Amino acid sequence: MTSRLRYLRYVAVYAVVVLGIMGLLAGCGDDGDDDNGPTDPGSGTTYTVTVPGNAAWTDTTIAVTVGQVVSVLADGTVTYDEEGNTCGPAGADWTDTQDQQDPLWESPHAGLIGKIGEAGTPFFLGAEATFTVDTDGVLLLGINDFWFQANTGEFTVTVQVTDAA
Repeated sequence: MTSRLRYLRYVAVYAVVVLGIMGLLAGCGDDGDDDNGPTDPGSGTTYTVTVPGNAAWTDTTIAVTVGQVVSVLADGTVTYDEEGNTCGPAGADWTDTQDQQDPLWESPHAGLIGKIGEAGTPFFLGAEATFTVDTDGVLLLGINDFWFQANTGEFTVTVQVTDAA
C-alpha cells in the first residue's frame, strides 16, 4: 500500500470515528421530552410518576406548598388479590368496611391515594382529582390496600402543580 493510500485510509477512519463520537454526544443532549422530570406546559409544572401496586407509598419528589393547586390524572391497572381481580386508579367497586384495615377503608379498595409528607393524612385521588394544597411537603402517592405486598401492576400518574392565582 502506498503512503498516499495509507494516509487517505487513516483520514477516512479518523473522520468516521470523529463523526461517530459527535453523533453519540448529540444523542446525549436534552431533547425536552423527559418523562421523569418537570415540563412547563404554560399553566403549571407537569410530572409523570409511576406508582407500583406493591408499594405502600411512592415518593414523587414533588415538593408542594400551601395554596398551590394540584391536578392528578391516572391510568393503569393493579391486580390486588390472589384471584386475579384488577382495578384502575378509581379503585375496586367495594370498600374495606368489614376489616377497616385499608388506609382509607371507606374509599374504593386499591384505588390511587395521596398524602403530603410522611406523616400526612391520606386522601383519595382515584383516576382524576384536583385539590388545593393545605400544608407544605412532598407529595406521596400510593395504593389504598393494606395487603399491598402481593399486588402487581402499576398506575401511571400525571401530576400538574400550579401556583395559586
